[in-house]
Amino acid sequence: LLAAGYYRADITSQVTLLYIISMYVDAEATETHDGEADIISNWFPYQLQLARAEGRKVLIMDHVYAGASGKNEVMWVEDANTQYFKNLRDYHDVVIMEVVGHEHYSDLRYHSSNNVAGLPDPAVKFDFHNILVSPGVTPYDGSNPGVTYF
Repeated sequence: LLAAGYYRADITSQVTLLYIISMYVDAEATETHDGEADIISNWFPYQLQLARAEGRKVLIMDHVYAGASGKNEVMWVEDANTQYFKNLRDYHDVVIMEVVGHEHYSDLRYHSSNNVAGLPDPAVKFDFHNILVSPGVTPYDGSNPGVTYF
């Protein structure tokens, strides 16, 4: 499925790539885009639910990632941020990893079930999949260009 702001690509019979053009929910974006709320609140959780039902695992890619930057700056608008992390926590068992960009520094992080975007903590704390922040190729604000080879 290819649509404005997101798409799904089945890489193998067991792995799906979900791509979210997260510039639509960037906290610094001043323009609005038709349907942007549906990407995070409807399409994304539906794809995760479908993956679980089909026994598939999911790789998530986007540009501006949810949460906070390395400089502790909020990256997404609040409603989208909260919904995204709720979806990740609810479907953590189907997500292999997130691969994101936007920052010009590389980082490898993991998610915790607690203290997330104002959501109530679950009865038992758990940590889950990693998020790779891939550095930008062009230098920005005193950073060095980054290239990652897999």
